[in-house]
Amino acid sequence: MSKVKIDIVSRIHIGSGDTLQYGSDFINFQEDNDKWIGIISPRKIMSLIKDDTKALNAWIATIERKKSIIDFMKAYVPDAIIDDYCIRIDQTSETLKETDTLQTFIHDALGRPYIPGSSIKGAIRTAILSNIIKDKTEIKNSINPSKINARAIEQKLLGENPNKDIFRFLKIGDAIFGDYYENIVRLYSINEREKNSFWDTTKGQMVETLMPKDSSTCDMKLDLNAYKNAKECVQTLPECMTSLKDIFSTINQHSETLLNQEIKYWQDQVDKPNADNVDKYIKGLDTIMNQIQQCKKESKSTCILRLGAGSGWRFITGAWAENLENFNEDIVPAARPHNQRYTDYSFPKSRRVDKNCKPLGFIRMTLLES
Repeated sequence: MSKVKIDIVSRIHIGSGDTLQYGSDFINFQEDNDKWIGIISPRKIMSLIKDDTKALNAWIATIERKKSIIDFMKAYVPDAIIDDYCIRIDQTSETLKETDTLQTFIHDALGRPYIPGSSIKGAIRTAILSNIIKDKTEIKNSINPSKINARAIEQKLLGENPNKDIFRFLKIGDAIFGDYYENIVRLYSINEREKNSFWDTTKGQMVETLMPKDSSTCDMKLDLNAYKNAKECVQTLPECMTSLKDIFSTINQHSETLLNQEIKYWQDQVDKPNADNVDKYIKGLDTIMNQIQQCKKESKSTCILRLGAGSGWRFITGAWAENLENFNEDIVPAARPHNQRYTDYSFPKSRRVDKNCKPLGFIRMTLLES
C-alpha cells in the first residue's frame, strides 16, 4: 500500500447531498472584520433548551417563519455563544441574502471534511477510459444515441461486470482534511451568450469548499498480484495502468489535453464585446496548466486530477464522445435540456467558477514512499 499526498490546487466541493436554508440551518456573523458562517447543530440546541416546551415551540416557530436562530438563542439561552450551538464555523467573504441556501461539503462521523476514495477513483477511471478509447473505432456501434451512458463502453473496455472490472485492483482510501477552515463561496458561471455578458451571476450558489494550500494523504494500491491470479477471468490490464506511476502519467496527459482544448476555445472568445471575465478564466486555466507541466518535469510520481462539483461535462465524461460522428446530432440533444434553444452555441456553453472566475476541482497527487 502506497501513501499519496493530496494538495488542493483550486477550490474543491464534494457535496454531502444536504442543502441548508439561511437563518434556520446556518447563520453568519462578523468578528474582527472577518466574516464567518456557522452551521447549526439541532442536537446542540436540544441539549441547551432541554425540556423547555416554550423554547421548543419558539424554536419550531423560528424555523417555520424563517427567522434567525441567533435571535432565538439570545431570547431563550442568553449565555450561549455561537460555538455552543454550531457544529462547525467556516470562513467566508460573501454577503448573504435571506433567500440563500448552502450546499455542504461531505464530512465523516467526526465532522472532518474528506474527499472519498471513490471520488478519486472515479476521476481516475475517466482518465484511463479516455486514454484507451482513443484508438477504439468500434465503440461507435456500442452507443445508444438516445441515452448518454458510458456503461456499454466501460463494460467493453474495462470489464463486463464488477468481478471482471480491472478497477477492482485499484484500491484508494479516503483523504481526511480539516487542518484549515473550510471556506464558503458563491459560485457563478462563465456562460456564452449572444447579447448578455458572459459573466453570469443569475444562478449564484453558496457552497462549502476546501481551499488551496490544504493537504492530506490517502492510501493507494494497484494490486498486481491479485490481477495476476485472476488474469484469466478479468479484462486485460491496459498499458497505461500497469503501475501507479503509469496511472499518474496518464492522468497528467488527460488533464493536459482537456485543458489545452479549453484554453484554445476560450481564447477564440475572449475578444468578443460581452466576454467579460473570460480573460480571468483563461488566466486561471493557464495557472493549472503550468502546474501540470511542472508535474511532468519533476517525475512520474506527481499528477493533476480534476474532480468534484464544477468540473464540467468534459472532465466528468472525459470528452471522448466528442470524437464520435454523431456527437452533435444525437449526443448533444440528449445531454443538453432544451437543446433547440441553444443550437447556435457550442456544447457545453457554460462553466462553473468561483467569484474570482477561477476554475474548480483541481488537486495535485504525489506518490510517496510505499
